[in-house]
Amino acid sequence: ITWKPQIVAEYHKSQLFKGITLSMNLGILFFRKRQNVSRLFYNITALGYKQALVYMIRAFRLGMGPGLSI
Repeated sequence: ITWKPQIVAEYHKSQLFKGITLSMNLGILFFRKRQNVSRLFYNITALGYKQALVYMIRAFRLGMGPGLSI
């Protein structure tokens, strides 16, 4: 089988585009995963702040100073 230069060039071009597409897809997937992880840490931190705020509000409503258990 003899390969014409155009066929070889088209094959290499298609392989190049497949590689570029794969790397772009992996980059997008990694970015989405990273966003989900950072959002998880944000939610955990926000929940902690909310719980601390609720604790302080309850303590001051009951006339207790901070550091006393409710």
